[in-house]
Amino acid sequence: MGIVARQSFKAATVTYLGVAIGMVNALYIYTKMLSIEQYGELSFMFSAVGSIAPFLVFGYGAVLVKYYPHYKEKNYEKQRLYSLVFGGVLLNVLFFLAIFFFFEDSVIECIVSSNNVSPATISAIIGMCCVQPFIMLSVSYASNQGRIAVPSALLQLIKLVQPFFVVLYFLDYISFDGLIYALLGYYFLLVVLYVGYAISQDSFVPTLNFKEIKNTLPLKSMLTFAGYSVLGSIGAVLTNQVDILMVTSMLGKYQTGLYGWSLFIVNAIAIPYGLIGSISTPLISKYWKEEKHQELNKIYIQSSSSLMVISIGLFLSVIAGIDDLFLLMPKGQEYSQAKSIVILLGIAKIIDMASGLNNQIFSMSSKYKVLMLFLFVAVIVNVGLNLVFIPKYGVDGSAYATIVSIVIYNLLKYTFLKKNFDLDPFSRNTIEILLLTIGILLLGQLIPITNLPFVNILLKSGITFMLFYTTAYFLRLSPELNDFANKQLRRFGMPTVD
Repeated sequence: MGIVARQSFKAATVTYLGVAIGMVNALYIYTKMLSIEQYGELSFMFSAVGSIAPFLVFGYGAVLVKYYPHYKEKNYEKQRLYSLVFGGVLLNVLFFLAIFFFFEDSVIECIVSSNNVSPATISAIIGMCCVQPFIMLSVSYASNQGRIAVPSALLQLIKLVQPFFVVLYFLDYISFDGLIYALLGYYFLLVVLYVGYAISQDSFVPTLNFKEIKNTLPLKSMLTFAGYSVLGSIGAVLTNQVDILMVTSMLGKYQTGLYGWSLFIVNAIAIPYGLIGSISTPLISKYWKEEKHQELNKIYIQSSSSLMVISIGLFLSVIAGIDDLFLLMPKGQEYSQAKSIVILLGIAKIIDMASGLNNQIFSMSSKYKVLMLFLFVAVIVNVGLNLVFIPKYGVDGSAYATIVSIVIYNLLKYTFLKKNFDLDPFSRNTIEILLLTIGILLLGQLIPITNLPFVNILLKSGITFMLFYTTAYFLRLSPELNDFANKQLRRFGMPTVD
C-alpha cells in the first residue's frame, strides 16, 4: 500500500490545510457575513450539483478506472477508451442542456417556488452541472496514474475563492446574485485546470470516429458496466445528498443552513476516505483482474483501521470543544442548534469509514450488480425515514435517517463480501481502537474547564487530540499511519516507534 499511503497522505496534507482555511470560513466568515438562509441557499446549490453531475458522468468514470489496467500498455486501445468516456460525457452534457432550455421556464418556476431560491442559483446549478462531470472524469484520469495530490489541491482552492466573494458581498461590492455568478465563473476556470493537469499526466489523442471505438473496445460490456455504475451513483447521491434537498423542501433554507453547516464540519472527518479511495480504486481493479484476493483483503483491513483512527480522533476532538466553539462564533447561539446534527452525522461518518473501502472493492468486482440492489435498499430506507422523521424530529430526523441507512448499507456489503470472497476489514486493531475511544471519552471528563472559551478549546480539544493519536501511535493501531508518521519524525531526527 506504499503508493496509496504516499499519495493519500500528500493529498491529505494539502486537503487539511484547506480544511483549516475552511474552518475559518465556516466558523467566522460565513457565519458573520451571510445569513443562515443564504448559507442554506449555497448548501442547496452545491448539493443540487452533487446530485445531478453523477447522472451526467453516467458511470464513465468507473469504466475508465475498471478498464484502464487492460489497456495501460496498449496506446491505441487506451486512446479509444479515453475518447469513449470523454465523448460520452460530452454528449450527456449537451443532451442535459437541450432538455433544460426546452423546459427552462417550467424548471425554474418549479425549483424557485418549492425551495425559495433565486433564479441566479438555478442558472449556477445548470452551469456547474455542465463542468462538474469533466472534473470528476479528470480525477479518475489522474488517479489511474497514481496522482491525486494535485487534484486535491485544486479542489481546496474553493476554500479561498468562495470566502473572497463572500467578503466582497459583505462589503457591498457585489450582490448575492453576483456572488452566485462569481462562483459559477470560478467553476469554469477550475475545469480548465483539472483537465489540463490530467492530460499532462498521460497523452490524450481523441477520436470522433465511433466506428473505431466500437471495433476496438468491448462496447457492450463497458456500457453495461457504466449503466450499473450510474445506478450506483444515483443511489450514492440519494443516500448522501437527499438530506439537504429534502430538508430544504420540507423545512426551508434556515434549517438547510444549519444542516449544511453541520455537514461541512463532519465532512472534514471523511476527507481521508475520498483520498484513499481515489488512489486505491485502480489498485483494487488490478487485484480483481489478477485474482489477488489476499492483496484485496490487505487493502480492506488497512483502510478500515486507518480510517477508523483518523475519523474517531478528529470526531472526539471536535465534540470536546464544540460548546465553547459556539460561544466564540458569530451567531453562535443560533448555530448551537446544530450540535446534535454534528454529533449524529459524525457517528454516521465513522460507521461508514470503519467499514473500509467496501464500496470500491465491491464496484470493481464481478458482482458489482449486487451493489446496485444494496444501494436501492439504502435509498428506500433513507428517503422513507426522512419522510417519517423530518416531520417528527425536525432537522435531526434527517440525521437519524442517515445513520440507519448507512448501517444497513454497510452491513449488507460486509456480509456479502465476507460470504462470497472471504474478505473482512476487521481485525484485532478494530477492538483496540474502540477500547481506546471509550478510554478517551472517560478521560475527557477529567480535563479542567475555565471561564475562557478559547482556552477551553485548546485544553479539551488539544488534549483529546494528543491523547488519542499518541496512544494510537504507540499501540500501532494503524501501521500505515505509523509508517507515515515515522518518516516525518525521522526528517527531524526524532525517535520513532517501529
